[in-house]
Amino acid sequence: MLIVIIIESVLIVFLTIALLKIKKQEPDIMLKEADTSSVGVKEKYMYRQEVKMLRILNQVLPSSYLTLPKVSLSSLLEPRGSKLLYNKLSTICVDFVVFEEATMSPVLIVDIFDNSFADEALLEQEPLLTEILKNINLPCLSYQLKGEINKEEVKKLLNKELNLDKEIDANK
Repeated sequence: MLIVIIIESVLIVFLTIALLKIKKQEPDIMLKEADTSSVGVKEKYMYRQEVKMLRILNQVLPSSYLTLPKVSLSSLLEPRGSKLLYNKLSTICVDFVVFEEATMSPVLIVDIFDNSFADEALLEQEPLLTEILKNINLPCLSYQLKGEINKEEVKKLLNKELNLDKEIDANK
């Protein structure tokens, strides 16, 4: 009986070591065997309207702010407790995030929606995301494109969302 226990223990140790070696090698094997032709560089990182909006955001915001395009929520959010909701949100990418440049703290998300899509569901942000952003005090400005981007309208909306009028008055 003792011999059977010793043999089983030795087998368990060897199997564990073998599994650990296989698991350790698995990512390397997968990368070596990956079909490199299945990945390529996107033709366009941003569409024309997105580039225009980025330029406008950087023009109308004070220099103490920095706007970055196409930011993944996994870069902005951190899980607290259950990762179920975080995992769902971490794959979402928002159009623009405005940061306080000195601290790189996010202060505003800007999402643009193009009315050229026939599907109205694509013209608004997911309600769950809107609610979560509101709960964590990260406002989101949703801007509906209606032809050309109105620079003055964007400036007015940014001033309202970020209370820039009060900030300008305080600096006088």
